[in-house]
Amino acid sequence: MEKTPPRCPACGFVVFNRRYPKCESCGAALPDTIVYSPSERDALRKADDEAEAARRKVEANKRRPEGGFDLPDIGGSANGIADAGGGD
Repeated sequence: MEKTPPRCPACGFVVFNRRYPKCESCGAALPDTIVYSPSERDALRKADDEAEAARRKVEANKRRPEGGFDLPDIGGSANGIADAGGGD
């Protein structure tokens, strides 16, 4: 069963951002039943911060090998021998 999205009581616009206390279309104040509470917003902000930190850690690990230092990109194959380009 699909849940219907909340709508602005003043204009009927679908509320996409429940962190913002006003309707994005008409500017009317949204009721507390639609808008996230301060504690809910804090929890969402904390989750966003944690997700961003995890994303940055993954990106940093992609650039840095296991030893913890950056290696120059010198090309060639993984075993250090250039591909001769032959074979079937």
